[in-house]
Formats: sequence, structure tokens, C-alpha cells
Amino acid sequence: MKLNCKKFWIICIAIPLIIVVCAQMLHHSTNSILYFREKTGIKSSDHGFDVNFLTSDKEVYYNNESIEINCSWDKIQDPDNPPNEETYFQMRILTPTHSIVWSSERFYENGMGIQKDFVLSIENDLNVIHSTNLTISLYYYASANPATESYNHNTTIIILKEGNISISEMNLNKQVYYASEEITIHLIYDLSYDLEYEDSYIEFEIFNSTQDLIWNSSRFYENGNNIEKIVNITIQDLNLKINKSTLINITLHYYYQSNIRPLKKEYYFQNSTLEIVENPQFNATKLSINKQIFYYEEILKVNVSWNLSYTPEYETSYVQLIIFNKSQGLVWNSSKFFEEGIWEKQIEIKISELNVNWDNLFNPYYVCLLFYHNSFINSSEKAEIIFNITFVIEKKHEMLPIIAHSILNKAGTDLTRYDFFFIAIPAIPISAFVIVILFTKKKKLVEEIIVEY
Repeated sequence: MKLNCKKFWIICIAIPLIIVVCAQMLHHSTNSILYFREKTGIKSSDHGFDVNFLTSDKEVYYNNESIEINCSWDKIQDPDNPPNEETYFQMRILTPTHSIVWSSERFYENGMGIQKDFVLSIENDLNVIHSTNLTISLYYYASANPATESYNHNTTIIILKEGNISISEMNLNKQVYYASEEITIHLIYDLSYDLEYEDSYIEFEIFNSTQDLIWNSSRFYENGNNIEKIVNITIQDLNLKINKSTLINITLHYYYQSNIRPLKKEYYFQNSTLEIVENPQFNATKLSINKQIFYYEEILKVNVSWNLSYTPEYETSYVQLIIFNKSQGLVWNSSKFFEEGIWEKQIEIKISELNVNWDNLFNPYYVCLLFYHNSFINSSEKAEIIFNITFVIEKKHEMLPIIAHSILNKAGTDLTRYDFFFIAIPAIPISAFVIVILFTKKKKLVEEIIVEY
């Protein structure tokens, strides 16, 4: 029990001693450490100075402006201090990390109501080109032992760099479009501004050939570096009046306004002219033939009509009439009709001129209307069958021209005079026999008519 009481008294004596020693150490260390005093009108009877005021003309500045600083202090030399003691005031501007951006000369004079004014260019004197926060402070130094230094009447100011835009890339997927296509814009840019003190955005705008605004995108307010945007624009949504083709202008509209200064600016970047071309149009209105069964010596008559429209500068287009057999073999084709407009034609085709195998006819045959289109705008090509009508070809074996034609096809060459002689030998008696029969029938028919009469 006695031991515990002894320990208690030792602890009671030790704690106050420790507190006193720590306080003395803290007092000596603070005299040698740079620190900020936030209180206005600091007085120090120990060092004989008093800061009356420290003001700046604004709280927020742009980096192309100037700062006006006004300050006043009282400074009295303490007679108890050594005569060679150095004391002075100095105006300083510091960064958030307490680095000195700018400092004035040292002011050693003593007196009451000492006043100093400063006008500083932020770009030239402070060498500040980016947005940042700075602290204006009146620095006091006394070389007495221990030396004393302090920062008084700290005033924070905000430095802004005026908002700006930088375009790294703005590309369009092409320069000529069909009215049914989409315009794709790829944009990479930097946009800088202070969200609290400034407003800024970009948007795309489209003007027609008479410079009327016909479309604008949503506004993009995002700020930062290497911002990427991909915008797709459907041309049909622009409600353009297109006569063959028309021109439009796409621009990037940049807007900036300061909320603390009467400062506003608008720029238009990357003015791109695009051409919008009508889609090619083809409309077949009629395709008909005179009948469905044909013989060698007959004529196939085709009636056809269509409407064709395209832009020859950027595309090739034509209409053509073709005939092919059931095996998709081409047996005939017309010339190509490139002319635009509404057309109606009647085309006559000799069956004998078709490229067919008369010994083995591949029935049925198809009359078709072909629409061909080749676009230089998007490098596309197509051939499309619009109509098709079927017909068949039959042979008349009793007809001598057909027989002769068949013989010619088999021989694969022209007949010589000996070939004709060979054909004529059996043909002469056959022809005579046919004539006799016809004459006999005719005579008998006449006699019968006379008798009846």
C-alpha cells in the first residue's frame, strides 16, 4: 500500500514537469518555422509590429490581367532588442504548396501607418499561365535570438486561364452522299474552362446552300483533354430539297462566356462542304409480248416502258432488254438505254435471229427487263431483273426452210453447189408429185361444182 502511494506522488510530480518542458520546446521551435496567421490585425508586443490591412482589388482574376494589392502596417523598433537586429516587411505571393511565386523588396523603415501599393501582371510578373489558387501574404522577419518570421493577413485569390478549345481531329466518312445515307463525324478535341466561373460548349451545325441553319446537334459541355465524339446524322432528317444534288455546310460551333467578366466568344471551326445526291430511281411500268408461241419465221414484239433517273457525274445506269433460256443461257440482248426520263418502246425481234439450238430447243424462254447501276460514290454495283415473261419456240418440220436450216446447222458450214444439187434431186420429184395432186384435186373440185350447178 505504501509502494502504491509513492508511485502516485512520483507520477503527480512528473506530469507537470513533462508539460512544462514540452511547452518550452514548442515555443522555441515555432519561432523558427514558417507559418501562416489567418487572423486580421495581428499585434505583437514582443516584436513591435501591427498589420493594419491587406487587400486585393478582386478575388478572381484571368491570367492576362493585373493584380492590385494595397497594404498597411505599423512597425516600431523594440529598444530592448539589440541595435543590430534586422527587421523588415515583405509582400509575398505563394502557391498552395507555399512556394514563392513573387516577392517585393524588403521594407525596413519604422513608423505608423506605413502603406504600400503593388500592381502586378499575372503573366509577366508572376509567370502564371494556368489556372491556380494563390495566397497573398505580408511577411515579417526579425533576426533577434531566436529569429522570428511570420506570414500575416493571408488572402487567397483565384487565377483562371480563359477557356479555350483545341481541335486535334475532325473527319467525315466521305464528301458525297446519297440522300438515303448517314453522315458520320469523328471529332477529337480539348475543351478547357472553369465550371464555376465560366460556361462553354460545342455543337455541330448544318447550313443549306442558302446558309439557313437546318440542323444542330446536342451541346457537349464536357471539358478535358482528348475528348472523342462520333456523331451520326441521317440525311433524310434534314428535310433537304434536292434537285439532282445540293450542297450543305457542316461546322463545329464553339461557344464560351465568362460569368465574372463581360467576356463572350463564338467560333466556327472546320467548315466542310458536302454534296447530297438524289438516290438513283428506276421504275418499270410495263412489259408485254404479242403472244406466247412462236415459229422460226415469226417476229417477237415486245412493248416496254420505264422511268430512269440518276446522276451521270457520280454513277452509271442503264436499262436493257434480254432473252435467255431455261438454263439461264443468254440468247439475245438489246442495246443499252442510258437516257434518263420516261420511255416507252416497242422492240421487234426475229425469232430466226435468236441464238438458240434448233435441234434442241430449251423451252421456255424468258423476256426480261434488266436494270444496271454502278455508283462511284460508295463503289457499289448491281444488276437487277425487274420483269420476266415466258414464251416457247416450236419447229415446223414440213417447211423446207426449216429443214435446210437444220442441215446447215448440222453441217456447220455453208452448202456448196454440189450440196444444193444433192438436195434438189429428191426435191424435184416430190414437188412434181405435190403439184399433180393439187391440180387433180382442183380439177375434180371444179367438175363437182359444175355438176351440182
